[in-house]
Amino acid sequence: MRLPEHWPLAEDGTITCSTCHGVEGIEEPENWQRLKRDAPGFLRGGPYRRLTRFCSGCHDKTHYARLNIHRQLQPDGRPDKRTCRYCHLEVPEQEGEKRPRHTELRLRPGLLCLGCHLKTPHLNSIEHLREPSDAVRERLLAHNRSGYPSLPLDGQGWITCVTCHDPHQPGVLQGQGSAAAEGDTDVGHGPRYLPSRWAPVYEADKAERLGALAREQGRPFRLAYRRLAGEVLLRLPARDGTLCNVCHHFED
Repeated sequence: MRLPEHWPLAEDGTITCSTCHGVEGIEEPENWQRLKRDAPGFLRGGPYRRLTRFCSGCHDKTHYARLNIHRQLQPDGRPDKRTCRYCHLEVPEQEGEKRPRHTELRLRPGLLCLGCHLKTPHLNSIEHLREPSDAVRERLLAHNRSGYPSLPLDGQGWITCVTCHDPHQPGVLQGQGSAAAEGDTDVGHGPRYLPSRWAPVYEADKAERLGALAREQGRPFRLAYRRLAGEVLLRLPARDGTLCNVCHHFED
């Protein structure tokens, strides 16, 4: 631990109440009921939008970062089999360039993803978690019969997260990988975006819904549209519409 400058320790060098708090008399129990957490100086260096910002004043935040289970390759390029068991009941053993024999999952794919990810990680995601229409199903199955990579449905025939997203880091499955892998960003950094001239149009389109959400939640919301420049863990490129065009038909 490295304490920020001017954060005091007790005379014997130990951490005490006033190390973290700048409120006078905080050491006295009779004052605790009267303390206000939003008072200036309650947390030194505050106020903090996120409490973890305060914690990282002393602690190295990289030591407490959430594990990214999609980072599945070891430094020598071999798969880290420890990451397999977060999603699979057993470590899938691969035979040559064939798909692994045992791929039983702990939960059905849609529910499995929600164990770590938000229900709505991006706009319109929840609308896609459904049984496809006959027209969409036919387009999807036609692609899977003739194209690579396939876009799988779940065991009940529903579109799910892994229909579009490949949960495996490129290089984990021998002889397989997403067609969008070339030009992808590192799985630890996520997608890469650039400014777009379409941002005002996008914001105007969402203004009514964001206004309703702001009134409901009691705080403002703002979305800024940016152009997708670097993708990660997609089965097909989305930035040029290839992925969307598998299922959707857009009039010229």
